[in-house]
Amino acid sequence: MNQNLENVLLTVNEVAKTLKTNSNTVYELINRGELKGLKLGRIKVPYFEVDRFLRDNLGKEVI
Repeated sequence: MNQNLENVLLTVNEVAKTLKTNSNTVYELINRGELKGLKLGRIKVPYFEVDRFLRDNLGKEVI
């Protein structure tokens, strides 16, 4: 199966590793609406949303 990276859904822990932070910070970003996730049993975040978050916040102090 050949998936584009942009179509991959990440767990909160995977997002935390990608952003080099912890899962509590990721949940806080989701709750504040700064990072969009999907509730599919557990919260999943599309890779393209993590990419958008990084581009939009480059050079900013987020938390």
